[in-house]
This record gives sequence, structure tokens and C-alpha cells, in this order.
Amino acid sequence: MSVDRFKLQEREYLEKGAYHFDDLNLETAAGIESRFKLDFTLATIRKFNPRLVADFGCGEGLLVQSLRSKSINCIGLDLSMQALILIPDRIKGSVIQADIEKAPLRDASVDAVAMIAILEHIPPPNIPSVLEEAKRITKRGGRLIIRVPSEKQPLELKHYQHFTETSLRQALSLNGLIVEQVIGNHDVSQDWNEYYSHMGQASDQMRYQAYQEVFAVCEPAKAKRLLAVCKNI
Repeated sequence: MSVDRFKLQEREYLEKGAYHFDDLNLETAAGIESRFKLDFTLATIRKFNPRLVADFGCGEGLLVQSLRSKSINCIGLDLSMQALILIPDRIKGSVIQADIEKAPLRDASVDAVAMIAILEHIPPPNIPSVLEEAKRITKRGGRLIIRVPSEKQPLELKHYQHFTETSLRQALSLNGLIVEQVIGNHDVSQDWNEYYSHMGQASDQMRYQAYQEVFAVCEPAKAKRLLAVCKNI
């Protein structure tokens, strides 16, 4: 029997609520890891000084809210009504229910498109059309910022695939879309939970700093997840 992955994700939002917001608790090892994921994604996007970002598959709006808090305009798009119900009131006007294969945005209207933990939810044959749509709405010289789980993570039932650096580059290599870099996040050659448990009475900030210095950025071959930066030429 085939798995309806979209319904699995809908059920997760129904059962867990706005869990991407909840995951940012710095008092846990997982929370520190999640906070760095967000901070690293924000820093990567901000490096290109975009005036307007489209967040494909925005979920409950964590990235939209985070970018707007940094004075960067962001439009979120998501097909899931269950996710959109969870959008904070302050950003509801910045989010659209839409199929990212048919984004209701004009050609070359945004400076960057973010696809954060999205490609793994898309059937592999549909990935080229999603990327073409992202490329269509992005200005020439703009960026696509894409984060995916690597094959170092067990494949979740709601995902179609996880990636290696090679398979990610292959998926992203379209005419007019150049992969500038693929960065590894979270070194799995060491045990972060064990490291965290031995930090005793260290403050949350010290734990976060330790994570940054030891685990956060690594070679793609050792990474739990991959962050790709592509340029639309």
C-alpha cells in the first residue's frame, strides 16, 4: 500500500502543533542543534542582502517570522492548511496557501528563494518543476538557499529521499542554476548528546558556543544535513 506522505506531515502538525518553534529550546541538546540550524540558515540568507525572500514550504512560519525580525521581507507559501492554521498572527498577512509548483508570484520578483527541509518531501520526478518555478520567480543573480537531510540520517516515512552531496548537486544542476557551495551541518562522527551531557553546569550560551565550535559546520560527507547555495544566472 502506498504511503501518503503529505497526510503524514499534516498529522504531525495536528498532533505536535507549531513544533518547529517549540524545538528551539536552548535547555536541551536537540534545542541547541535546532537553534543553530535556524541561525545558520538566517546568516546564509542575510549574506546576500535580499530585499524580498520567498519561503517555499514555510510550514508554521518560523523562517518568515525570523527573517522579518531581521527587517527582511519574506513571503511564505505552503499547501498545508494544517500548518497555516499555526501561523503566528503577526505574520498571517505574509503567508499564502499555494502549491510551490505553481507559485502565485511574478517572474523575477524575489531576490532569493528558501527551501528549508522541503526537497525530501517532494516526489523525485517533481523536483525539477519545483526548482524551475523557484528559478522563474528569482531575479537573475539571486539565490536559492536549500537545506536537506543527508543520508547520514535514517529515512523518515514522510520523506521520499535523503541526499549525499553528489545527489544533491545532481538534483540542483539545472540550466541557469549554478550550485555555488554545499555546506555540511552537524558532524555525526561525534556524539553531540554525549558531549552535551558531560558539560555539567555550563550555561546555555556556553553549550551553544561549544556546539558551534565542535559540531555545527563540517564536511558534507560527515554531515547530518546539507545546506546548498545556488545562483540564478
